[in-house]
Amino acid sequence: MSDIEIVRLKNNRALIERLAPVFLIENPHVALNRIGTPKAVLNAANEETVFVDSSQATIYTETRDFTTLRGAYKNLIYRIHFKEVPLKIQPFYLGAGKNVGLIVIITVNAKNQPLLYTTVNTCGCYIAFIPTSYLPKQSFPGDWEKQRQSVFSENLPGFLKYKAVNKEKIMILLRHGSHRVKDIWIEEENKILNTNVIIADHQPLTFLEHLVRNDGQTTSFYETAGHRAGYVKSSQKIWERLLMSWWAMDWKVGEDKKLGRNKQDGPVFYTDLKPWARDASDMRDFKIFLEYWEWKL
Repeated sequence: MSDIEIVRLKNNRALIERLAPVFLIENPHVALNRIGTPKAVLNAANEETVFVDSSQATIYTETRDFTTLRGAYKNLIYRIHFKEVPLKIQPFYLGAGKNVGLIVIITVNAKNQPLLYTTVNTCGCYIAFIPTSYLPKQSFPGDWEKQRQSVFSENLPGFLKYKAVNKEKIMILLRHGSHRVKDIWIEEENKILNTNVIIADHQPLTFLEHLVRNDGQTTSFYETAGHRAGYVKSSQKIWERLLMSWWAMDWKVGEDKKLGRNKQDGPVFYTDLKPWARDASDMRDFKIFLEYWEWKL
């Protein structure tokens, strides 16, 4: 695989680092394709600019527990951001905008075995599920296809088989330009290339709410007041607003946002555009979210 940059965390003993995905970046010589670090600056006119610095990669993480009638689980959450999806006609990117991002959630059982991978853009778009061989058959949606699946034009696996989770890593290939998940697979740790590897900075997810500006003050990556509270600053999506907001009944459709810890924290993180499915498909309540998408954990 040529012209690929590998971005990963250090292999420390902590679960969230040990099971962390390895990201493969297409065309890394183009700055907007590289995983970056959100930053904020204040200019001489006292105007704040929040942007993603593509010269440094950071992966933001958090662990969240949830329970269902069938058991107790843990979500390992990984969030990354990019400078932008370019605003151009050819190729046309519906999700064009600044400060865009991607979330990967690994749901593990009490034995810390990965059961289900969930990927979603930080706007709630392009939701994808990839179950593993550790997930019991009865937990799958009834019509689940284990071969390949089409996810909004991307071809992804419908199932991942583990041999020895402690010796394997999940690999996530990101498409250049759109930053969509292009493919996912499992690779033996000792077979991962050691060339063109970037060790990303590792920070808690909450750090996004405490960016240190050039004047020494802190600011949030998200708006903190008004109708855009909880949305990523400068994340308006012109094409999605023009083409989709009227039928999705959401003026801020496609805008990147905070993934709150519960229903009272941040905007609704819906993953289905149907207006009547907003609450049921909201990732902030992961139990209800899984039920909506017919996963029986």
